[in-house]
Amino acid sequence: MPMMIEHPETGEEMEVYTPDEIKQYEESVAAAQQEIENLKTVSAEKTENFKKYKDMTSEEKEALTANQIELLRRDEQLEQELSQLKEQLQAKETGELERNKKNILEKFHRGDEALKETLESNWNMLNVEGNDMDSLSKRAELAARMAGIEISSANPLRQTFSGEAPKAPSAENEAKMTEAEGLARKAMGLPTNE
Repeated sequence: MPMMIEHPETGEEMEVYTPDEIKQYEESVAAAQQEIENLKTVSAEKTENFKKYKDMTSEEKEALTANQIELLRRDEQLEQELSQLKEQLQAKETGELERNKKNILEKFHRGDEALKETLESNWNMLNVEGNDMDSLSKRAELAARMAGIEISSANPLRQTFSGEAPKAPSAENEAKMTEAEGLARKAMGLPTNE
């Protein structure tokens, strides 16, 4: 902010600026002049473009519009193709997931339709995150345990290779069922010890 002083000879009041204030003022003037030059350049380009458009024949104007329409049509076509590819990819992933689920559950039910239905029902009740083989295996193991199949601590997918088959519920295992397990099985409509 400028200071006001009296001129020693004339006695008039004058504004006095510090060197920093003068430098700031000069910088703001230079920035304003640069902005004016930029605007003049942009204005000249727009004026030139307008003159070119004004001097165009109606055929040239229509051709320009036709090119824009063609670009829009191509853009729409590419968006449709992208959408179709996404749908195909989703269908492929869903199909692969279903095949993996079927193969994993088959290792537990071995063609027994009643057990297969029970496993699939249990599978649908479970909420295990992930679609990789480990998550699917964990979900299948939980579904099998809910169905009463005894599973060793080894990976259930590798049991068939080790000579062990999944074990169906036995009377001995049913007798070992805790009260909480019995209530949970009863709530889900599964067989209990009672």
